Amino acid sequence: MVVAMELAIRAAGVAAAVAVGRAAYVASYFRPVPDPSNWPPGHQNQDPSRYRTIDPLQEPISLQVARALTMTAGTAVAKLLMRGFNRIHVVDSDAFQDLLSAVRHREPRTPLITVANHVSCMDDPGLMGGLLPWDVTCNPNRMRWGLCTAEVCFSCKSPALAPLVHTLAGAGQALPITRGGGINQPLLLDAARQVSAGRWVHVFPEGRVIQGTSLATDPLTPRSEEEIKAKGRLKWGVGKLIAHSAEVPVIIPLYHTGMEHVLPNVNEWQTDQHGVVFYNNKVRCWWPGSGHTIHVRVGPRIEVRDLIEAHEALHGPLFKVNHSPARLPDAAQRWPLSSPSELQLYSDITR
Repeated sequence: MVVAMELAIRAAGVAAAVAVGRAAYVASYFRPVPDPSNWPPGHQNQDPSRYRTIDPLQEPISLQVARALTMTAGTAVAKLLMRGFNRIHVVDSDAFQDLLSAVRHREPRTPLITVANHVSCMDDPGLMGGLLPWDVTCNPNRMRWGLCTAEVCFSCKSPALAPLVHTLAGAGQALPITRGGGINQPLLLDAARQVSAGRWVHVFPEGRVIQGTSLATDPLTPRSEEEIKAKGRLKWGVGKLIAHSAEVPVIIPLYHTGMEHVLPNVNEWQTDQHGVVFYNNKVRCWWPGSGHTIHVRVGPRIEVRDLIEAHEALHGPLFKVNHSPARLPDAAQRWPLSSPSELQLYSDITR
């Protein structure tokens, strides 16, 4: 009996090792990669199309396993940092429960888009991993897909390590985005496919980390009062994701304070050795602080169906992104062709 049990345990261990190895390989093979035009020498042999050959609703089981393992490990670290060494206070528990209800129980194929202010490089996955319960953060079908600038989460400085960085980011359900690349970039279309598949996508519409007291008040890319009146404070990419979704998403805003103390930036105008004045908003220290309280407020659902219906009544049906890889060539052709009236719709949605 003892010998049989030992053999069974060894066999189970070998099977688990094989499954994890297979999951790691599949996650690497289908890793999302940033815009190849930004890769340094040595990266051009990577194929950016592999991730796009997958239907979000028909992903390989090994890929799901890789994501579950990655997000479980990430959640453990996030909860240690955010709830062990710091404290999270949810201001309105009823609104937070509504968010969890939307994550767990919304209608099939109905996407969820959450928007939040961005005050530190740990907002996601740090704050999100610490805030959300285990049954959400460890379940790839429930957990959010996030957008992360390629220069941070998908850094390509080392050709040898870049595949590993891309694999880990992709397994954590993060997609690359080119900061300053505009709303027509193909990388945003990857997020749109997840939306149209009914997934949850979390967006920072300020476009970068801003540790200020006013929403989207960025010293690096400031907008004048006239531009704010014409364009609004937030980036239009989230408006485009919503407008071209196959189903109108559930939209829930979040606002939080305190993460700027956990991982502060320098946030100072400085002069370099050549006398050039620049704004330093780099992270002051990558070791997270402790003893801070992060206040999180979840807002009520935002309704935009009336804006979309009014636009379609006046200008005709909007192009809707299809999540199927077979429809990707058509979507790639249509994606950059936003009309002036559609641009106005994106602006109206984000205001």
